[in-house]
Amino acid sequence: DSLLEMKPDSALTILKNISVLEDLPEVDKAYYALLLAEATDKNKLPLLPCDSLLNFALDYYGDDDREKAVALMYKGRLLAEMDDEKAAIEMNLKALEILQDYPVDTKYRRLIYSALGLWYGNCGLNDKALEVLHQSLHYSFDAKDTAIAYINIGYIYGMRNMQDSAITYQRKAVKYAMRSKDRSMILTSWHNLSICYRHFENVDSAVVYAHKVLQNISDENKIFSGYFYNIGDLYIGLGQYDSARYYLEKSLLFSPSLSMSYWSLAVMEAELGNFKSAYHYLDTFVMVQDSLDNSELLTEVQHLVYKHQTELRVKDEQIKSKRIIR
Repeated sequence: DSLLEMKPDSALTILKNISVLEDLPEVDKAYYALLLAEATDKNKLPLLPCDSLLNFALDYYGDDDREKAVALMYKGRLLAEMDDEKAAIEMNLKALEILQDYPVDTKYRRLIYSALGLWYGNCGLNDKALEVLHQSLHYSFDAKDTAIAYINIGYIYGMRNMQDSAITYQRKAVKYAMRSKDRSMILTSWHNLSICYRHFENVDSAVVYAHKVLQNISDENKIFSGYFYNIGDLYIGLGQYDSARYYLEKSLLFSPSLSMSYWSLAVMEAELGNFKSAYHYLDTFVMVQDSLDNSELLTEVQHLVYKHQTELRVKDEQIKSKRIIR
């Protein structure tokens, strides 16, 4: 718990090395579920492996427990990963109801409002999205939290094609990211500002901030392949094909399954008349997309398996309880 804020990767490693879960008392197992979900989420990893444990926590905690709200929040995020944003929204609204009894808890309110804002935006409820994102801003604890809130608000304005507001909020995000002195947050804010300028076809400004990102990446940062894809695709628009090819191929070094890089390379080679290379990249793009589609199907099957396992465990616990009562 003490490592989660400063060293979430170390926290996750320690949690995964605990191998005696079945022997833990129920109270510790439920708490472990919350810690594992938070550590997994902070490391930007899929939450699906936490599914059965989160279900256990949801069954263990009472409807008035603050921990139940936390479990509902992470279960909602997991459901969003499964493309069930409606169920994710329902889970998080239930969590907010519980948190009404815990007025001093600002951390989870901020996280919930932040996620709800993006999900509302994806559902086309832009006014509601902006309303809850401003609430997440109200609960921001430090400069980093504020930067994240401004990035999300700018994203919604971008979806509404409100150029001035979108750029204004993304620039505010950069300002607060710089105040936070968190390097990964600074890189993220520059990247999002570049994407925003690109969305509104201000390619020159988009390239400036894309370069800022690349100039400030260090070995300590987790390299995000999207940084290289962004600038590579921008160079295609500028007609600088050698630079475009360099960065797009570099994006594939860090993420060979980044299908859009293959697509952009195919488009570029076609523009240059290199149809054999264009076909190769297009063929690879199709294969990667097929693989991703199969992976999504596998994820759905895994979800069903986890759900079935959890139901069996719950049933088994219920039988044990009835025996004890008798």
